Amino acid sequence: MTVSPSLSYITFSADGASVTGPDGTPVVPIFTVTTNQKPLNVRPNQEWVKVVDESDNGFTLSVNEVSGVTAPTSAIVTVTAGSAVGVTIMVNQLACAPL
Repeated sequence: MTVSPSLSYITFSADGASVTGPDGTPVVPIFTVTTNQKPLNVRPNQEWVKVVDESDNGFTLSVNEVSGVTAPTSAIVTVTAGSAVGVTIMVNQLACAPL
């Protein structure tokens, strides 16, 4: 099983509108999954990470806006399909800047 883009972690902005990869480059949190195993399961371990548009071929991650100056706990999104080796993606979100 492969997940593209292949990112070990992503970081959402506090408002959830922009995302960067490990090198700070902007990314779109739309992931394509290539596997001959079914069913595809995408599960975050924190409620603040949302899996939207999940299908047999991929998924999109999103988050709500953070209203406080404390960033939420990092999340791990686990992607599995049948007996294929799973893939994990760490998800972070920045806190709001103090006024």
